[in-house]
Amino acid sequence: MSDYLSQCVDVSDRSLVGDSHTTRLTALSKLIQEHRLYFLYGSGSNQHDQLLLKSSKNQMNSAKLVNDDEAHDLKEFVLVVPKGPKGEDDYEDDSIHRPKRLFAGGGHSGLLTHNGNFYLWGWNDDRQLGRDRHEGLNDGVDIQSHPIVPPLDIKVVTAALGHSHTLIIEKGTKSLYAFGDDNRGQVGGGEQANSGKLTRLDFGKFVEVSAGLFHSAGVTENGELVTFGCGRFGQSLCISADSNVGKWSPPDGSRLVKVVCGRRHTVCVDEHGRVWSMGDNKYGQLGRQVENERDQKMELVDGILGQKGSGCVDIDCGWSHTIATVETDEKRVGYTLYGWGRNDKSQIAFNGKQEPIINSPRPVGHCLNVGLKGACCGSESISILDVQNNLMSCGWNEHGNLGIGHSADVSEFTKIVGANILSPYNDGSNMENDEILIASGGAHFLGTKVVF
Repeated sequence: MSDYLSQCVDVSDRSLVGDSHTTRLTALSKLIQEHRLYFLYGSGSNQHDQLLLKSSKNQMNSAKLVNDDEAHDLKEFVLVVPKGPKGEDDYEDDSIHRPKRLFAGGGHSGLLTHNGNFYLWGWNDDRQLGRDRHEGLNDGVDIQSHPIVPPLDIKVVTAALGHSHTLIIEKGTKSLYAFGDDNRGQVGGGEQANSGKLTRLDFGKFVEVSAGLFHSAGVTENGELVTFGCGRFGQSLCISADSNVGKWSPPDGSRLVKVVCGRRHTVCVDEHGRVWSMGDNKYGQLGRQVENERDQKMELVDGILGQKGSGCVDIDCGWSHTIATVETDEKRVGYTLYGWGRNDKSQIAFNGKQEPIINSPRPVGHCLNVGLKGACCGSESISILDVQNNLMSCGWNEHGNLGIGHSADVSEFTKIVGANILSPYNDGSNMENDEILIASGGAHFLGTKVVF
């Protein structure tokens, strides 16, 4: 059947007669043979097609979007990408194409595979996708609104998506590249203001990177923090008149292993599990006491997370709140979660009406009762995956970004509804072998199941 379909006449020939779906099925068969498909899930805003659901408008709104561009429950969508050169797509080595990480920015999205292919789609007004607005899309193939998303020209080991800019670390060389909006030096570091091309930044070799609203940060292979871009609120390190690039490492010689950027603050974790913070503290997002509302100096957060051996293994930031994923004792399964910062919309799952600000790291209640596999921050929300493979969210939900079936904010973790990431391949009975990737952006959520 596949051989027959591949030999079919050009699907643009409208003189064909027969079943009304034959032409469509033939085109889709060709699509599957000639391209690679990734099945993803998402909710929230699709204003810039960051959920690749615009085709639903041409199919009588089959995705049942609200207000023409919002998904209030989890929707399944397909990312279509070109196959690589011969040999790279051998069946025996198919594992290299498995998703490694998902990324969500202000209005753009990304998927990184194990072989370093990095695919970006969505908002591209500032060319934060690393290409001109329509460059590379579809390659001349019209498959009824299924865009063919090309990979970046270079292989990638990790990346970060900001509000309207993107950072990547090249696989092998560990070189840092940036592209997109550079109005505050968050792409060129004040040295190169070329937002249209991938800009290589000669600040060292990097292992981690993060992108905020108007600033950027990375950790070098030597465990040093590098920041550039806007520092008005202390979110970037002290800079000179000649450059807005700052560098810092812990005074005791410890190596940093992770950095994350909020809207106006920056947070790091070192090799001992200690959490450091700097920037705006208007909403307590630094997790420590400061004399003013902002602090442009890296200091340890209060409590156990500011001490060696805290067990902190991961951190993330929303616009004005911060979370830390922490190892539990051997008797418990999974991780627990700490949160602090802005909470007026229950961004960190505490009742926002009673406690609009959480000034120091505090365990999140639900995550004490049920261990976590992972967690991520949206702009003003949190999404978690617990050890029972429940996807849950809380906080701001104006665009349905929490995926809970409506657009009202919620003050406690609420289970995501809609398409089931586990089906049809797994009914949840073998959950310990599942790997589900999640990411949250400005007003959208992404997820996918890695099939082994």
